[in-house]
Amino acid sequence: MANHGKLEEYDSQEEWSQYIEQLEFYFEANGVDDEDKQRAILLSVCGSKTYKLIRNLITPNKPSEKTFAELVELAIVQRFKFNTRFTKPGESIASYVAELRSLSEHCDFKLEEMLRGRLVCGINDEQIQRRLLAESSLDFKKAMKIATSMETAVKNARYLTHQMANANINTEKSATLHSVDNQGQGNQLWSKPECGRCGGKHDPQQCKFRDADDEIEEEDDNYGIYSLGKGQAEPYVVDVLVSNESLKMEVDTGAAVSVMNEDTYTLLKKKHPNLELKESKVRLNTYTGEQVKVLGQLETSVKYDDQEGVWPLLVITGKGPNLIGRNWLQKIKINWENLFQLKEDKNTSVKVNKLLEKYEKVFHEELETFSGPKAKIYVAEDASPKYYKARPVPYALREKVEKELERLQEVGTIEPVQFADWAAPIVPIVKDDKSIRICGDYKVTVNQATKLDNYPIPKAEDLFATLSGGEKFIKLDMSQA
Repeated sequence: MANHGKLEEYDSQEEWSQYIEQLEFYFEANGVDDEDKQRAILLSVCGSKTYKLIRNLITPNKPSEKTFAELVELAIVQRFKFNTRFTKPGESIASYVAELRSLSEHCDFKLEEMLRGRLVCGINDEQIQRRLLAESSLDFKKAMKIATSMETAVKNARYLTHQMANANINTEKSATLHSVDNQGQGNQLWSKPECGRCGGKHDPQQCKFRDADDEIEEEDDNYGIYSLGKGQAEPYVVDVLVSNESLKMEVDTGAAVSVMNEDTYTLLKKKHPNLELKESKVRLNTYTGEQVKVLGQLETSVKYDDQEGVWPLLVITGKGPNLIGRNWLQKIKINWENLFQLKEDKNTSVKVNKLLEKYEKVFHEELETFSGPKAKIYVAEDASPKYYKARPVPYALREKVEKELERLQEVGTIEPVQFADWAAPIVPIVKDDKSIRICGDYKVTVNQATKLDNYPIPKAEDLFATLSGGEKFIKLDMSQA
């Protein structure tokens, strides 16, 4: 007898109820009334993916142990869609999880566990997926936090990279532009750039002075010569021998070239009449774009510590500071240790010594014992003493622990006893300098029986409000605390 109709493999895009209706019509048309036969037809035509899902849903039972009606009621479709849902291109973690929650509405399983598994397996970002798989104990909340944090970090990194790229492009486009249109056009630049070499209205790359022998890199034509504004930090000044004359010069890594002001050159010229200026076609600008007139260039002997040579030095108008620019810094090595060394103030030194003498005990390296009233620990009336034996100490730390215990005994911090009702195990802590700090694990003994004097811990906002208006703050590092 020929069969009526044709059964297709189940498609996840199709409604499950619609597929079952077609299947029931097929049974009716072909006179299939036996439930075992109906179950066999369903399992044979539904497709490998659907069959695998059915097996997983009824494990440890087998499909042959379920009736046709029971298999139909397994919420197969929603679970199939849930387990085959992956993140789409451009889809955020939050949107993906929200969609998973929507698909799980009729799936009838432990939601948190399934969401965790689907989040790990369905995410398309390999870096996030590896990070989640590396976690030994991972629940859904932790997985969600890690995934969203990494996603946000990637987005922020891309944003910053994009902004920096735009900034670089804008800088390249307007590096030599200094004119601004003030005719109601905001901050629009002139259509033609101003050349940093000759001041002409043309592209700096097309300037006829581009190949001039001035020992200055193209991008260094415009740079800041002076520090503008008040309240700036003190400059870093070094002593340099220029033409065998001692000269104080400021170290300025923002300046492309080294410069000397006109007054200094005049004094130097009186001592060395043969010190002649050569013509220079270099054009200098301040940080704000103002032009600085260059009188000429010297080829002079320079000596700093045991380093010497003959290097170019531009002479400029004005009374600004003499600067060591990057062209010199590429050839000499500044002694930064001496440059940043604190200078001792005799008056301050005397005051500090008096304080140290007055409070000599405070600044001893050795700890002393507290000589005030004895501290009391109140325990509950029904509390029973707890005695815990010592925990094993790693062999690598035993010698250090024994020496530290001996030291604490010598200074009177601890003392040996023969018998005790209470005993807490010690916890050796390795400090940054590889020394040992001995701590007691009192949470397993006396802390459980102690009557606590409860005091609310202040909020960070309250502490900051209390500190507002303060000008001087001190950080105390309590030794062995």
